[in-house]
Amino acid sequence: MGAPLMVAGFLLSAAQTVSTISSARAEQKAQVAAANRNLEQQYKQLQLQQDQIAAEAQQDKTERSRQVDREIASLRVISGETGGLGTVTSQRLIGQAGYFAGLDLARIEGNRKRASDAVQQNKEAARVGALNTITDVTYKSYQTQRDAAFRFVGSGLQIYGDYSNRNAAAEIAGGKK
Repeated sequence: MGAPLMVAGFLLSAAQTVSTISSARAEQKAQVAAANRNLEQQYKQLQLQQDQIAAEAQQDKTERSRQVDREIASLRVISGETGGLGTVTSQRLIGQAGYFAGLDLARIEGNRKRASDAVQQNKEAARVGALNTITDVTYKSYQTQRDAAFRFVGSGLQIYGDYSNRNAAAEIAGGKK
């Protein structure tokens, strides 16, 4: 009667181990998938921010270019109305308008680049966060699976030890009769 109980206990322990390992793997898979979905969503949002930053910068540059074109046109009209008297001054003013417009365009582009770089850093932080989550989930799953395997071995040894002790006790009791 002891052997069937030992086998039943061993099979129960094996079933619990398989169930625990299977659950740990399924949970790991679900959490990794969730981390990847979250990362993908963050990337989409951050890409949208980068696209908006680029569009705003392009709009600002276009507006500034139009503004300088209007300023230069006005200076040329004024230069033409004064006859040739202010041509050197007019040319200098036109040159300065172009120079300051160039500075403004460089500033707009620099701001766009800095904002875009900040968003890119957020993308990298999101990627690192997702990798950390996946690593943590994988490690915890591994620990759970390892612990289940050790419990299974421990249960098997305990069941075998109990069975051996009962057999030894029965032999001792049988020898005294």
